[in-house]
Amino acid sequence: MDHLMLSSNVKTLDKRLKKKKTESLHYGKTFSLQSKVLAKLQSRCAESTLNNVEQWVSTREVAEASEMGIYQARRLLLKLVKAGIVIVTPTPVKNTLRWHLSDEAMKWLSTTIRG
Repeated sequence: MDHLMLSSNVKTLDKRLKKKKTESLHYGKTFSLQSKVLAKLQSRCAESTLNNVEQWVSTREVAEASEMGIYQARRLLLKLVKAGIVIVTPTPVKNTLRWHLSDEAMKWLSTTIRG
């Protein structure tokens, strides 16, 4: 997946979130939550590798950093997985799903921030 495709996936996700008021939140709040989730993932994923899933971010860590409930965080993370921005462990690790930004998302975010 190249940077243009990832950028397109982010825009598509943003459009879907804007059209559908997710969990009775208005678009600005939903977009803000998405930004917090991505920021948490980006900071932790820079410290871990794709091979060591125990170092990946847990759902609870994302929820707490984003100031939302665990199930709300999980639903948002699953949408990001569907968009190809985040990857999830196929089975729970220490009784929790773990999340990591895809390589393409890490590259895209680092070039976007450096701008």
